[in-house]
Amino acid sequence: MNQGRFASKLNNLTKMERKVFDAVPISDTWDSTKIYSELKRQGTTLSIDQINGLLLTLKEQKLIRATSNRQYSRELEVPAPRAAARLISEKDAKPKQPDATPASPLELLYLHAEGMRKTLDDLSSLVSGFESAILQIEELLASKDDRQKKLEQFSSLAAELGLLQGKGND
Repeated sequence: MNQGRFASKLNNLTKMERKVFDAVPISDTWDSTKIYSELKRQGTTLSIDQINGLLLTLKEQKLIRATSNRQYSRELEVPAPRAAARLISEKDAKPKQPDATPASPLELLYLHAEGMRKTLDDLSSLVSGFESAILQIEELLASKDDRQKKLEQFSSLAAELGLLQGKGND
């Protein structure tokens, strides 16, 4: 995952996902109960089941890692391209021949599979963005529905009061 995609995923996190993400250690691995304790210490009240669900979501988004015994740690942020370029040694920096054909059909399959993985990562990032936008739209629509219901209640109450006042003046 490149730095832009990592930042995009971080920016699309919900408030609770971000709190759980921030509670996950970088250099150590913790189980969900330690993360729960850390969140509680910070004043966040979530159940252990909610935390487990949020940890699973963060893991699926590849923002955190999970070991086989459910220990969690944060993914390290991807270094900036310039910093990564400095890390490449001179012997690794030999230019590859452009449009070189793979030596074997297996290499060709590998190249296609790699391209498909990148495409899937891009698509999952897009889907995550769409899901986030859909949730925001649904919240906005629910808010508008609530306001519409309140307006209708107010209008009917005003009409009833108007009728009552009109009857009293006759």
